[in-house]
Amino acid sequence: YGIDPTKTEQYAQWRKSHEPFHWFVEFYGVLKNGGFDVIIGNPPYVEYRLVRNDYTLRDDYYKSLESNNLYAYCMERSTQLIALNGWFGMIVPTSVIGLDRTNFLREVLLERFELHLCSTYGIRPSKLFDGVDQRLCIYVGKSGKQKPVTIQTTRHHYWYSEERPNLFTSLKYNRAFNHGRLLRFPQIPNIYGLQILEKLEAQSHQTIQQYFANTSNGYLMHYHRSPRYWIRGIDFEPHFRSATSTRSVHHFRDLHFRNPTEGKVIGALLNSSLFYFWFISMGNGRNITGTDIEEFPIGTLAGEILEKVPPIFDSLMDDYRNNSIIRVRANQEYQEFYQSKSKPIMDEIDRVLARHYGFTVQELDFIINYDIKYRMGDELGADEDEGEGA
Repeated sequence: YGIDPTKTEQYAQWRKSHEPFHWFVEFYGVLKNGGFDVIIGNPPYVEYRLVRNDYTLRDDYYKSLESNNLYAYCMERSTQLIALNGWFGMIVPTSVIGLDRTNFLREVLLERFELHLCSTYGIRPSKLFDGVDQRLCIYVGKSGKQKPVTIQTTRHHYWYSEERPNLFTSLKYNRAFNHGRLLRFPQIPNIYGLQILEKLEAQSHQTIQQYFANTSNGYLMHYHRSPRYWIRGIDFEPHFRSATSTRSVHHFRDLHFRNPTEGKVIGALLNSSLFYFWFISMGNGRNITGTDIEEFPIGTLAGEILEKVPPIFDSLMDDYRNNSIIRVRANQEYQEFYQSKSKPIMDEIDRVLARHYGFTVQELDFIINYDIKYRMGDELGADEDEGEGA
C-alpha cells in the first residue's frame, strides 16, 4: 500500500480505513522479521473431537494432532510464530507434561525451546482459577537451539485458600528431565524426589506389566482410576448397587496377576505413598492411566518383599473394610472408604519398599510424609470418590 508504519499519523489513517486488513499486514510483517519476541496465552482446553463439525485441521500440518486438544495445537502453532530467543508462556492442563497422547507435543516443544520451566497446580483444596476444575501447568519456554535443553519443574502444588497470596512467591524449580521410557517431564519437588525417581528407574528391567497373568483367570485386583489424595487397590469387590448395575463401571479397573503372592505385593504397592508420589510426579494428576501402572519399575520380586508384604496387604484390606460405610446417593448404594485411617499400615508397606529400592532414611521420610498436610487434613479425610464409581 506504500504506507510507512513509522509515520504514525499516516499509518493511523490507513489503519482506520483498512481495519479488516491491517492485522494481516502487521502479522506477516512480524513473521518476515523473524517472529514474535513474546507469546503468552490461556488457550481453550477443548477436545478436538467436540469441534470437528465446525472446523478441521490439516492432518499433515500438526505433529501434535493425536493430543486431541485445542490447547496443544495453539502451543505447536506458537512454536512456528516465535522468534529465535523469544519467550513463550501458556497456562494449560498438566497433561502437557504427563500424558502419553501429548508425547508428540512435547517433542515439538523440545525441538523449538532450549529452556522449559513448568509449574503445576492441583484443584483441591483450592483452585488456580475459581470454577475451573482443571489441574494446570504454567509452561514457560525460551526458544533457541542450545543442546542439551534445560528442563526445570516444580512440585505439584496443593494449597489452602489462605495460602494463595504466597503461592507464586514460594515457587521452587528443580532440575528435571525428559523421562527416557515414558517421554514425560517429571514434576520434581526436591532433591529427594529426584533421587527416588532415579532409584526407581534403576529397577526398570522389570515393570508391573511383566507380572500380569496371560489370561483373566489370574489373581484379581481392582483399582480406582480417578483418585484425589489416596490410590486404592483392593482384592475384593466393593459394595455397589443401582437401578441398572451391581458393579461400578466408570472408575474401577481390573488387573490380573500370575499368582496371589505377587498380586498382593503389587496391590500393596498401589496403595503406598510411593506409588502416589509416582502418579503425581509422572502422571497428569487426574486419572491413573494404564501406562502409569504398567510401566512402574518394580524390579525382581524375591526375598523380604515377597515374605513380608502380602500379610501387610491382608491387614490393609481388613482395615479398609472396617473403616468403610455404605452410603446412599442419587439412587445408588456404594461403599465409601476412609483410607487416611489406614495410613500407619501403608507406612509399613513403604518401609519394606524402601529397603527393596535402597532408599536412604531421608528418602523414606520424604515418601511417608509426601503431601501429608493435604492428604491428612480434616477437610480431606472424607472418601475420595464421587457418585457412581465409588
